[in-house]
Amino acid sequence: MDGVDYDFEKAPYGIIAGGTGSGKTYTLMTLLRLAKFTGGGVYIVDAKGPDLQNLRLTASFTDSVFYDNNKIINGVKRFYMAMRVRQQEMKLKQQKTRGSGNYRAFGYQPMFFY
Repeated sequence: MDGVDYDFEKAPYGIIAGGTGSGKTYTLMTLLRLAKFTGGGVYIVDAKGPDLQNLRLTASFTDSVFYDNNKIINGVKRFYMAMRVRQQEMKLKQQKTRGSGNYRAFGYQPMFFY
């Protein structure tokens, strides 16, 4: 991955695709590590199961990995609700201060959904 530069603030959306053995899981694990360093929230959905499920056993991702139907639905709901609350709070802060900017301008950390 030499020479790869990813600025999530400029390009917050992405997709990882490739054939078997092409490095998708390695790339995702690298992104997860970097996301955790930002201090923000990380939500991980592993519908397939074995690739990311064991991350829940680490201290960093104990409550962040969702891997079966009910857990995945709950994880998506948790992320959605956290983003909705944040959006409403930011809107109020913008109205009070007549400010603008992204989440950092209002004191929030980034949130990641993988």
